[in-house]
Amino acid sequence: MTSSSEPVDVRRRGGWLPQDQDDLESWLDGHRQRVDARGEELVLNPVLIEFQELVDTDPIVRMHLNEMIAQVPKTKQYRKRHLDNVAELLRLINEVLTMAPEFGDQNVTLPLGAILDWTMGTSAGFAAYRDTRINEIIRLFALNWG
Repeated sequence: MTSSSEPVDVRRRGGWLPQDQDDLESWLDGHRQRVDARGEELVLNPVLIEFQELVDTDPIVRMHLNEMIAQVPKTKQYRKRHLDNVAELLRLINEVLTMAPEFGDQNVTLPLGAILDWTMGTSAGFAAYRDTRINEIIRLFALNWG
């Protein structure tokens, strides 16, 4: 059995997200800039249009998504907001659907996980990601990304 003197961050153990939070935030900033550069010309993938329709027509889904973004702590560790609103969430995911996985110590292998990272640790995120309709949409994200 090998042991390391460095602590293991179980949230990053699989290597899907960078070990250093600054690297993750840098990737997210760059990703947001790529999306913003597309401006109003951005056309949403059909699965995201379906997701938007679910958000627009179901008040519980809309509440969970808005709350999971709002519930991300505002402490120093979370000083940069990954998401500001649901519209931004959809735009960032839309861009991910056209990207190949990246590999390396500072790369984001699973960009969808990077976008959703902090929302998964909120009580509203826990409720949202247990909703079968949202899980079906996430499954469709993965199929479209594949």
